[in-house]
Amino acid sequence: MIDSIVGFEYYYLSTPRSESIEEYRKYPDSMFMRFNVESYEEIYKSGSEWDSILTKEFIAESKLFQARLNRERSVILIGRIRSAGLKKEYSAERDSLHYDEIKSLQIDIRELEPLNLKVELFSCGDYSYKEINERTLQRDKYLIKAFFGFSNVIYNSEKTSALVQFWYHHKIDNGTTGHGMYALLKKEDYRWKVYKLLVLWEE
Repeated sequence: MIDSIVGFEYYYLSTPRSESIEEYRKYPDSMFMRFNVESYEEIYKSGSEWDSILTKEFIAESKLFQARLNRERSVILIGRIRSAGLKKEYSAERDSLHYDEIKSLQIDIRELEPLNLKVELFSCGDYSYKEINERTLQRDKYLIKAFFGFSNVIYNSEKTSALVQFWYHHKIDNGTTGHGMYALLKKEDYRWKVYKLLVLWEE
């Protein structure tokens, strides 16, 4: 149902691309520099060394991608909003109309905390849901369709209204997108329904 509404695509859309290594192979003893975008380092190695490294990387990535072809379900990863993020949003919103509306429902926004996350693998429809961690980020890289993060859920004293903070990221045609929101919920006919979404940030 989520996929039919939002239209999630795979976060990593294309198969691993084999970088052109012909130049490295042509000049195995020459030195080449490659820039590491994560560490901002300039790394110098010989053509034969880069040939070996890039070939191994491509083989490893291809094996990860193969999992997409062998699995029926894609993956949604679930995490928790950290304390620093919750405090930052509270500081930004406490003088806003958002905060006034939340207060009018007699909900104390300061009670929001990181979700005590214990996500066990479960599946529903087209998705498997897993906790965000280093293992799932690496092993399920090409199966991922979206990321979600949640706070705990807090209530008013009558348990008729509730609030949760969440964020999500997913792929769009020209890159990635995401939002951070408060979700206000009200209990109607013994069921919780989303009453309003209050946008905190967007990418």
